[in-house]
Amino acid sequence: ESEYRRTEARRYLPEALVRNMSTLDLTTIQSEEREITAMFADVRGFTSFSENLEPEELMRVINKYLTIASDSVGLFEGIVDKFMGDAVTGLFNTQLNPQMDHANRAVQAAMQLVLDLHAMHEVLPEDERLFYGIGVHTGEAVMGNVGGMGRKEFSALGDAPDVCKFLQEQAGPGEVIISQATFDMVCNGWECEKLDEHVRVKAGYEDVVCYRVVSRKKGTVTS
Repeated sequence: ESEYRRTEARRYLPEALVRNMSTLDLTTIQSEEREITAMFADVRGFTSFSENLEPEELMRVINKYLTIASDSVGLFEGIVDKFMGDAVTGLFNTQLNPQMDHANRAVQAAMQLVLDLHAMHEVLPEDERLFYGIGVHTGEAVMGNVGGMGRKEFSALGDAPDVCKFLQEQAGPGEVIISQATFDMVCNGWECEKLDEHVRVKAGYEDVVCYRVVSRKKGTVTS
């Protein structure tokens, strides 16, 4: 039974967490409201890129991009919440992966994705080189299993996933955009620039403050 639970857990958790798991029944997880950090990464220009590709070729290319995104989330022990076409959502500090430094882990994962993307471009044909736009937000979310009797998914509902999607809409190709709440938790370790202009205002998000992550501050170390 414990092996079955570990097999099921691999759908949600990075391998490093699964190896240390003794007992966990994902079907009985209780819903919980908690502060998390969510990361949303979306491939820029994918719709127009996909118009001239055969289905098999299209899936081959997009799976490369989804793989490096999920690997970046897993490297810092985040949970890949879901794949939505060419987009990936990562969650940090859920009840499955409690983390004191969840905001920093999410920013690290986002910046790692940018680095891995550039590395992958070095071996890809020029016409297959795409970029992610990435948003990161720290806020409240209700965590738990959603769905019907036939299929359930562990997911987040609320402020954190909603705002991080808005933030990624502000990101240019290869940019990581974070909220004020995330900035307040990571500003000692990361150089960031406040976006005073060019923010595309959206109803309900007028008060969201955006920062572009530039680089890790000198003298700081990774967790």
